[in-house]
Amino acid sequence: MVSVQPYILRAVYQWICDINLTPQLIVCTDHHEVVVPKEYIKNNQIVLNISPTAVRDLVLGDEYVLFSARFSGRFREVIIPLSSVLSIYARESNQGLSLAQFDMEEASDDSEKSLKENIKPNLEELKAQPKVKAKPSLTIVK
Repeated sequence: MVSVQPYILRAVYQWICDINLTPQLIVCTDHHEVVVPKEYIKNNQIVLNISPTAVRDLVLGDEYVLFSARFSGRFREVIIPLSSVLSIYARESNQGLSLAQFDMEEASDDSEKSLKENIKPNLEELKAQPKVKAKPSLTIVK
């Protein structure tokens, strides 16, 4: 059965961007496939700004969230298995959604195998997934 989590994540992300707020993810960093800057982890969690102005090449895929962003002035690749995303919310209003409430009893056999077999994601396949694009905007140039 297909998980509803990636669809919910993309919908809430789009809603937050549409109302011009800053989408943020809370990620559990216990999973071995999570690739984030270790120096920003607190209590096995990290909060990441995923607004279109803060990240490059954002992919909200069916199994992973991928992007690159600057941390202390250096670009870094970030890889987050969808099962590690705890919630998505708007920084300014704290409105959002916890993804933990979806698919709890429907744990995917594939994700369990991935955990057990220590499979690393194929970055080329993941980057080929559709990218989320920011809304177009106009600016006045003088």
